Amino acid sequence: MNEKASILVVDDDRSTRKLLTFILSRKDYDIETAGTGQEAIEKAQTRFFNVALLDIKLPDMQGVELLAPLKKMHPEMEIIMITAYASLETAMAALNRGASLYITKPLNMEEVLPPINEVLKKQRLAMENKRLLQELKRELAERKLAEEKLKKYRDQLEEMVKERTTKLAETNEELQREITEKELLLKEIHQRVKSNMQLISKMLSIQDSQIKDEAARKVFREGWGRIRFMAMVHEKLYQSDDFTGINFAEFTKSLLNDIMGTYNIDDDTIDLKIDIKNVYLDINLAIPCGLIINELVSNSLKYGFQEQQKGEIIIQFESKNNLYELTVGDNGKGFPKYLDFRNAESLGLQLVRLLCKKISANIELDRSKGTLFKIVFTGDQDEGGIK
Repeated sequence: MNEKASILVVDDDRSTRKLLTFILSRKDYDIETAGTGQEAIEKAQTRFFNVALLDIKLPDMQGVELLAPLKKMHPEMEIIMITAYASLETAMAALNRGASLYITKPLNMEEVLPPINEVLKKQRLAMENKRLLQELKRELAERKLAEEKLKKYRDQLEEMVKERTTKLAETNEELQREITEKELLLKEIHQRVKSNMQLISKMLSIQDSQIKDEAARKVFREGWGRIRFMAMVHEKLYQSDDFTGINFAEFTKSLLNDIMGTYNIDDDTIDLKIDIKNVYLDINLAIPCGLIINELVSNSLKYGFQEQQKGEIIIQFESKNNLYELTVGDNGKGFPKYLDFRNAESLGLQLVRLLCKKISANIELDRSKGTLFKIVFTGDQDEGGIK
């Protein structure tokens, strides 16, 4: 304690009160005195005293009788009884009723101060323990309150998560229904487009038999082949589980088989070298790339080889750091050196240039060994992409 210890001296003998005041004042205690039990009660009602030095015999009551009211007002108060040797039995009774110690008359400093120091020390420990206990109770109460709040928040959070999960599941179900409906609709659209193109192809087949001019028939069949190519794209999409893309390796093999059949080329004459990884192209890239392959391979078959000449046609597709390279070429007689393919007037090469522009591709021609076109573009297209 940082404050002065307060002591109440209760004794009917004035000289005893003066003596005790003298002894205690040397220790800088806060001292008050009372000559009767009633006076002591009145002073105790106005303030707290750490220690009461209480005479066994008082004019208005026995000191033992004063124990109860003082302890009732201030349970923490320490009480030391002052007794004569003849009243030791009474002093022992006072101890049984709540007094801390007793001292005997005649009084001197050596006998008064040690018991006071002892009870003050005991009181400090008791009050510190009480304070710590109160703090502990408060901390426990605060912790309990925090735990209750935490449990409440946890329950609320769990309820929110449950609600969000339910809503998310419902949204996913609704989204899945919409996706399924759109996939069915898209599949139906591809089926109808394919059927219409097949019908057009059959009509063109009939028309083909009526064309007598061989040059006109040649041009006519090239256009017919492009229509068959578009029909094949939609057939592939109709058969696919993923309508966002086409397996370009399978797609290219089917395309090449169709081209070889159109020109009545067998495997013994032209060897197809296909090197395409398992890449899925968005339809907006697959169609232009497929048309480019269609035109360049058709050119190789028409112009790259002498009649009955054996040879190779090369198709490669690879990716390098988000750059995609499509290579189409042959080991035939080569592209004429006098002809600039960028300004060639043939419909096929014009179509190739337009398709390269559509996918923002750069096209180069290598004439060192036959004819080899390299088309390079990125996967980040405005109207398409690669998965």
